[in-house]
Amino acid sequence: MAVLVPLTVEGMRLATLAGEVAQRKELAARIADKVINEAIVSGQNQFAGQGNEQSGSFQFHWVMTDRPFNPLTSLPVIANPNGVNQNGVNSSIIHEVSVDVTFAAQGKNYDVLLSTLVNMSPQ
Repeated sequence: MAVLVPLTVEGMRLATLAGEVAQRKELAARIADKVINEAIVSGQNQFAGQGNEQSGSFQFHWVMTDRPFNPLTSLPVIANPNGVNQNGVNSSIIHEVSVDVTFAAQGKNYDVLLSTLVNMSPQ
């Protein structure tokens, strides 16, 4: 009994932490998606900034960055069986926009990073 009770309590604590982190990661991903979508819909061509979001009693901080897309450094190295020319991407037109959302759960900091490609050519 003396061994079983502490192990059970520690297991419950870890399960609670995992559930709390998973719930907040879902909220953070929704916030990142909303921030990116609002920036794209607004038609702005500068995707950079930061802000705070409140969801219930939870506080989230986000940072949006924008950089020219380079498939040779942005994508994982994979075989190219279809012969697609990855050097043909015009980085002045295609940009990688990312939102990093940070939050705290039980005294530790966590983050969620969401990225997408945006066509910056005038339409």
